[in-house]
Amino acid sequence: MRKLLLLSLFALLFVVQAQSQTLLEKGEQAMNKCDYKTAILFFTKYKDVTKSPIEKKNCNNQIEICNQKLKNIKTEAKPGGGNFNNGVGKPSTTNTRPQKTIPGYNSHSFKYPEITIMGNEEFVIDIGEEGGSFKLPVSVKDAENWTATDAESEYLYFGRTNYMLGDWIEISEIHSGSQMIAVDILENEEIGTRTKEIELVTKPIGKTARILVNQKGLPYDAHCAYILGLDVEHNKRLEDGNGMVIHLRLRVRNMANLQCKASVFFYYDEDEPVKDKDENGDYGNIAGNVVVGKEFQPTSNDQTFEDIQLAIPYAQLHQEGNEDRELKMRVNIYDYSGTKHKSLKRSDFYTMLYSPEDYPADKLSPIVIEDLTVEKDVEMSDNVNIESIKGLLIKFRMETNNLKGMNCRVYAQFYDGDFNPITKKDDASQQVETSLDFLPVTNDQAYKLIQLQMPYRDISNTTNKAKFKLGVYEVVGDDLRFLYESNYIDVSIP
Repeated sequence: MRKLLLLSLFALLFVVQAQSQTLLEKGEQAMNKCDYKTAILFFTKYKDVTKSPIEKKNCNNQIEICNQKLKNIKTEAKPGGGNFNNGVGKPSTTNTRPQKTIPGYNSHSFKYPEITIMGNEEFVIDIGEEGGSFKLPVSVKDAENWTATDAESEYLYFGRTNYMLGDWIEISEIHSGSQMIAVDILENEEIGTRTKEIELVTKPIGKTARILVNQKGLPYDAHCAYILGLDVEHNKRLEDGNGMVIHLRLRVRNMANLQCKASVFFYYDEDEPVKDKDENGDYGNIAGNVVVGKEFQPTSNDQTFEDIQLAIPYAQLHQEGNEDRELKMRVNIYDYSGTKHKSLKRSDFYTMLYSPEDYPADKLSPIVIEDLTVEKDVEMSDNVNIESIKGLLIKFRMETNNLKGMNCRVYAQFYDGDFNPITKKDDASQQVETSLDFLPVTNDQAYKLIQLQMPYRDISNTTNKAKFKLGVYEVVGDDLRFLYESNYIDVSIP
């Protein structure tokens, strides 16, 4: 009887899930057919049954877009096109605002729609997820007096270029001599459609032209990845020698239980990859280029990986000579679930300064730090006011190599949640840090326990979040020679 009941519950759950997915699909179908009222109905029903906060948010975005579309349709039917501001702080009273639609704009063709703005007009531009450019000519007599503004009323004047309207539309060219406004649309990497308004205003005549840009996004079931951050930790003792560890922060969507891979490729410049010279190919691809990668598998359809670590010995970068140089890194995230490996996301180039002296490939790292822990709410003494205070206690084990007789300093420098240095309250030019000087007496010195204290009061900030980096210098008079630096380590502050 219990088994039958469980099977019934499972069947019911499957039916509810299937029905909710059908609601979502019907909403998208209605939206594609421009039946926005029906689409709103299905999106609202799906929002009520889904348990996912992300899906609820996506439904709200789609409902908002549908409402905006309905508003535009109503505006188009009205004489005068609605009650828009005419640029001088008064409602428009004219009835001469026609609406022009530019459907199916294809950015790959680079055929710009020819629109002459004579005043009091509205345009709707539909653009694909890949983005692109379009140009808006204005009339000659009004060219000197036009300004542009986005929904936040940030005015843009002729002669100023590379101005972002929000975070995905850029005014790339505004010049009164050519009477041309060129607008670049960035690629939409998110799921769902996004909308932005641009308003052009003449002064003192008071003519306005409003441009509504609708850009499609990825489908709801698209496999997609986002690279959220990259950090490099140098001079790490690896199985294959001294090297570096690359820390990646990633977000992957619609890839639950599917195999993925994160890879980092190395370049001298954007067109010249670093070549792999080893026969074993442990750090090379089929094309003979240096790469380091790691496979991973998401367990949900919207998952963030805070720290995927990729380790590569410096020797595998095959660098010759003693001079410092710049190397570039590029991250690629792959869908490894099928027979053909599909690229989900490729980053821009990250620049790294490679120093053979600071990052030696042929000897042990001068510093090895292991077993790091952070204890909170530790009682510590205030030597100034002779009172007990609370803070963080950073504990770790450290080994040094070939540093016998050298004056060294290990430190922890602190940053706020946005990676900005936390400065001292009595001296804003100095970063908050805690440090300890030490002098190795042998070439292979082992310190079983190093402890660094940091009172909460010195690192308090508005977000109650902080980060720190561990580092080691050799102290040579007034100079400091870099030996080691860790990646960022997150801590919370009560």
